[in-house]
Amino acid sequence: MTRPMSEEREKLEPCPFCDRQMTLRPDGYYRHAFQRRGPLCVAEFVAVLAGDPVSAEKWNRRSTSSAEREMREAWQPIETAPKQKVVLLWALTDTETGNWLMATGYWMPGYGDDPGAWTWDGRRLKAYDTQPTHWQPLPEPPAAIEKAPKP
Repeated sequence: MTRPMSEEREKLEPCPFCDRQMTLRPDGYYRHAFQRRGPLCVAEFVAVLAGDPVSAEKWNRRSTSSAEREMREAWQPIETAPKQKVVLLWALTDTETGNWLMATGYWMPGYGDDPGAWTWDGRRLKAYDTQPTHWQPLPEPPAAIEKAPKP
């Protein structure tokens, strides 16, 4: 069973190369809006069959470049961490042994004379606590697991 075309239209992402939306053509395929002037997009001749969830899923799939993946997975200096967003924090606790700690946390802004502080696993760090030195974005959550129906 195919879905109505209007439903499929809502599920198509814009082109990853030129950011143009796909347009439904009389032949039943979604294609780029025809461009008479200017450079062609590398995906200009890609077509997505209307009502076909496999075609839509393939069009909507986006690849992440290895540089982007490495940047996301690399530890970054704490000064570059986003404020008020939960991230992974890393702190060196002993330079002689190389012991370190890792936790989730975020920057909590201060008020009045209070400059603000990092939270470490839900606890606001004091000035005398070991402070995080690096951060990393949280990894993507795992895919949802469908539970089997109870007999």
